[in-house]
Amino acid sequence: MKKIIPLLFATAILCPACNPTSTAYYVFDEAVTNQNGSAYYEIFVASYYDMNNDNIGDLNGVAAKLPYLQDLGVKGLWLMPIHPSDSYHKYDVKDYKGIDPSYGTLSDFNHLIESADERNIDIIIDLIINHSSSNHPWFIEAQQQKRDNVCSAADSKCNYYNWSSNQTSGYAWSPIANAYYEARFSSSMPDLNLDNPFVRQEFEEIATFWLNRGVKGFRLDAVTSFYTGHASANIAYLTYFNNYVKSVNSEAFIIGEAWETFSSTFYSYASSGMNFFNFPLSELNNKSIASSVKAMRGIDFANALVSSEVQLKQVSDTAKNALIISNHDMDRSAGYLPGNLGKMAASAYLLSPGYPFIYYGEEIGLKGSRGGSNSDANRRLAMIWDKDDDSGKCANPEGTDYDSQYQVTNGAYDNLEENTSLTSHYKKVLNVRNKYGIIHDGLYESVDTGLPEIAMFKVSKDGEELYIVHNFSNQAATFNLAVTGLSIDEEIDSVGVKPKLSGLSLTLAEYSSVILK
Repeated sequence: MKKIIPLLFATAILCPACNPTSTAYYVFDEAVTNQNGSAYYEIFVASYYDMNNDNIGDLNGVAAKLPYLQDLGVKGLWLMPIHPSDSYHKYDVKDYKGIDPSYGTLSDFNHLIESADERNIDIIIDLIINHSSSNHPWFIEAQQQKRDNVCSAADSKCNYYNWSSNQTSGYAWSPIANAYYEARFSSSMPDLNLDNPFVRQEFEEIATFWLNRGVKGFRLDAVTSFYTGHASANIAYLTYFNNYVKSVNSEAFIIGEAWETFSSTFYSYASSGMNFFNFPLSELNNKSIASSVKAMRGIDFANALVSSEVQLKQVSDTAKNALIISNHDMDRSAGYLPGNLGKMAASAYLLSPGYPFIYYGEEIGLKGSRGGSNSDANRRLAMIWDKDDDSGKCANPEGTDYDSQYQVTNGAYDNLEENTSLTSHYKKVLNVRNKYGIIHDGLYESVDTGLPEIAMFKVSKDGEELYIVHNFSNQAATFNLAVTGLSIDEEIDSVGVKPKLSGLSLTLAEYSSVILK
């Protein structure tokens, strides 16, 4: 068990020029580009695009696809772990200030940052604070110190980790140290002692290092496991870390993975001031996006989203929702939201408040599920760009056994040539979102139209108002609006049928949406 003590450590903002491991620094602009809450796009670099012909995606490959992402309407990228690691997923970090050689170099990263800035695209990176790799120099030294019983020094690496002389749940045996160490996820991922002020200082240095290279923020992995079973301690640490990062760049963006169900605990994490993924609205559970689309219950989604917004604002003035329909830990949404269902789900979550996150390949209907091998590698399969051109295509990650006969064949560029494709639908919805900043941070109210298939929101901010209306049904719907003087400002049709507004009567085709003003 990790010791819980009051969070009273002084934090040192380190001088970048004094860091001997850094040779170049990026002078960041404190005004972030993604101010109106445009969508982020999650990338597993190894599966995205290969520029050096080794069948592994790399940072230069991401840079090469920035024109596509800009055209799609994406304003931010989340790069899954890019640091040196012994695993394909790279959540076991060996060097927090390095780039995995298979992905490129720090120079390649600098090039990516500069290229993204030119296109007004922010980049955040995965930061794994809960644990390091068992092959990280910290842990290698810690085991030796534990073995030699030389852990008394305050800055001893031995004290970077949590130890037990007895076999305990969540602990693994180290024959080198002759002791058990906390490792909640895997024996190759020893948990760090986050109460240690020297560990905290390490991550302050790490955060500053990447912020000074132009990173706009971080996605924090597994924040509910920092202090297993102690939400209040997790939140206290996140509050401290969020405050530190904001002291370096006041506009930095931080988002956490707090995999909780709808509960007071889920919302309490937002009291840290950070943003969080809204997993309860994103999984296949009651009133989530996917379940509401499948059940054709737009009203359920509308009420759940507004309720979530209300509860979030009760605990934080700054935290915002981040909706998804899939990510690297979930089966691909195309497997259970085929065809127009996928378009409807995209419209629903991409036109919601906060910061939506798209998982790479979601926009082309890329498929993948854990399957018989029970491997998350099946959820991180290679991106497809062109059905007739395999240039830059990556090999699937190790451990995959997904049957390729079930995979889509058209790539992103093929789909962009078809106005009715899923990719073109994503482009349309994102461009609509980017047009209206009020969608990001307006006040959302659910409007009951009397039809359960309709999700209707009144969105208001500083005297501006608009209405977002979705038809979750597979049939056209006609109903009367309760507000006079509205007109159709944007239309997003999935089946090629335009909406009609005559007086107060609105007819909306199946799986279609409108914005009224």
